[in-house]
Amino acid sequence: MLDDARRLVAVARAKAEGQRIDPATWSAAESAVTAAGRHLAAVIDSEICRRHPHGFPGDFDYRDEIAASREATLEVLASIRSLGLPAGEQLELVDSQKPAIDLLTEVAERFPSAWLAASQDKDPPLRARVSPHRAHYVPSRSYFVDEGTQLREVRYTVHDERHVPAGVEAERTSLGSWTWTAMEPRRVRAQRRSAELTVPSPKTRPAEARATATHELTHRLEHANHQLGYLEEAFLRRRCRDENGQLRPARPIAHMRSERARDGGFVNPYVGKVYPTTTFHEVLSTGTEAVFSGSYGGLVGRFGEKMDPDHRAFVLGCLAVA
Repeated sequence: MLDDARRLVAVARAKAEGQRIDPATWSAAESAVTAAGRHLAAVIDSEICRRHPHGFPGDFDYRDEIAASREATLEVLASIRSLGLPAGEQLELVDSQKPAIDLLTEVAERFPSAWLAASQDKDPPLRARVSPHRAHYVPSRSYFVDEGTQLREVRYTVHDERHVPAGVEAERTSLGSWTWTAMEPRRVRAQRRSAELTVPSPKTRPAEARATATHELTHRLEHANHQLGYLEEAFLRRRCRDENGQLRPARPIAHMRSERARDGGFVNPYVGKVYPTTTFHEVLSTGTEAVFSGSYGGLVGRFGEKMDPDHRAFVLGCLAVA
């Protein structure tokens, strides 16, 4: 089953690299990936039950259950493919803040090594920082960095000799003003370009910061691994059709009026958000956040949330074979 899914993804990728985006081929690959994910979900759930035969304390916060699910998921995935960066290798981050670097380094261990390798080679490089505002991933953004100070020659001119500083030898010009030069330090700023990723502060909101970092890093990996976006597009085409087989119209998301989504019966309408590109979607980003951090009820109904085993299976299948 896993080999079939890998083969179909490889076929679809080969066609895409030849500039032929074939929706039917990607739909077949998505079906195989999701089927593989259903098998993995059963294996993971069985392993959790084996390790915790008496279930989990009813303390209503699900921390133990989320941790157990994440641990079992990572172990099952690691038995299939390599996860995380090679030993001794660091994430390629430029001009980034240490809390953001540490956070992304931690959550990167949840993702396939092949995805991360593509991100390492992606241009522009990634810049990560902590922000109190809504977290985001932006594929390309200009910014300025302070490169210290540099001595520069500066010319001064005054029209009254009384304004010449003491000890300065000024020359009188033909127009009657006074002028002199001096070497003075000036701050040097350079403009650079990078992809940008922001996360909440891990000091004040550690659990939320990890969940958000998982979500936003997934967007970076979408950017570097185009097969993920094509698979998500196929998943959305399958889920967002009405009884007549037509795509449902995109409608404004409640409380986010500038963003639109298609209804696919998801745990949260945001999963069906519509982008003007096949690169970015919210299927994998919300899904990895759910699978590893318990957001959206973990897609298994925690916290009284809806269940979506199909979404979970798609995410697990992508992590395993895409």
